[in-house]
Amino acid sequence: MLLASTARVRGASRPRLASLLRRVDSRSYAALLDERGLLTLLGSRAIELAPEAVDEVLRSGVHAGMRAARLRALMLDTTLRQVVGALEERGIAALPLKGTTLADRVHGDPGLRPTTDVDVLVPRTEIGAAVQALRALGYPAPGDPVWTKGLPEMHYTFMGGDAGSPRVEVHWRVHWSERSFSDELLRSSTEAPDGLRRAKPAQELALLLL
Repeated sequence: MLLASTARVRGASRPRLASLLRRVDSRSYAALLDERGLLTLLGSRAIELAPEAVDEVLRSGVHAGMRAARLRALMLDTTLRQVVGALEERGIAALPLKGTTLADRVHGDPGLRPTTDVDVLVPRTEIGAAVQALRALGYPAPGDPVWTKGLPEMHYTFMGGDAGSPRVEVHWRVHWSERSFSDELLRSSTEAPDGLRRAKPAQELALLLL
């Protein structure tokens, strides 16, 4: 919990953190963090704050996780830009959700926030056209159940034909209970310097809480 706190709290807690890191079972601790997708983020903070208290088990696990996450991020970013490009060529606004773009902005390193798939939000009225855009890229038809008004519960899922290809989820909303948040999220998004759409900071925080 201390490693997940703000920089100010982490800095003030350095002696306590060092003491805990010396006592913890590194193998179990690394496995626990990895299970929750936090090994690279919290583990790297441990190494930065108390390098003398981090043993080789935790250190090597963090470094290996960083390498794997960065390589995965390269593939995910390529897929994201291909998908967004295909959608926008058809006039469909597409907002990336979380993923590698968020990791770059928040942490400055995609290796600190491991991501496994690509998520984009499109207008609900364009979900059918979005499916056709992904099919034109070679993705098989999604198998998600269709609910009312020809819409899936939240998104359509596309699996690449190649082994290891990332999953792509095309959303028309971000949570099953919301009615208008996704519409506003997309409508108020703006183009960022990287060429992709970006939500307003307050709305992006709300998205993460959802």
